[in-house]
Amino acid sequence: MNLRVISLVLIFVGITIEFATSGSQIGNLIAGVGIAGYVYDFFKRRQRPPL
Repeated sequence: MNLRVISLVLIFVGITIEFATSGSQIGNLIAGVGIAGYVYDFFKRRQRPPL
């Protein structure tokens, strides 16, 4: 699967868990990993040479 899709799914799941279990840091951790993966993928794609 694409890293961008996985990251977006992790962000969505993290936010959902955060709203479902208020006060738990698990949702923040999952969403944080998703955001980090999305930013990594964004900059990795940006460094490719233009076609």
